[in-house]
Amino acid sequence: MSSDRSSRSNRPEPIGAILTKLLDESHWGRHIKELKTLSRWREIVGSRIAKHAQPESFKDGVLVIAVQNSIWLSHLRFLTAELQEKLNREIPSSPIKEIHFRLGSVDCSSSPGSSRRTPPTKG
Repeated sequence: MSSDRSSRSNRPEPIGAILTKLLDESHWGRHIKELKTLSRWREIVGSRIAKHAQPESFKDGVLVIAVQNSIWLSHLRFLTAELQEKLNREIPSSPIKEIHFRLGSVDCSSSPGSSRRTPPTKG
């Protein structure tokens, strides 16, 4: 018997440990963390912002957000530091280094009252 085999335990390794090791050793783990950030957008920023802006992509610490109109684009640029801090606090495993906003299509079909475009107000 080789020394390599004799040093291993005969006990099976838990599937969770195997998957964790696989994710850590591949790029999949990073992509899953990035997707987690995108999937929690509404929960983190709130439904008011989520009605008018949605994450489009997140790669290498850069979050790109599509914004419904120029009024919201301007408002969200003003809130960039606050949004970045909030997102990084909620999902520390996937830090956001930069946020870029662009005018784009925002799917608000699942939001109540989404047909009305309301400008941002303080509050």
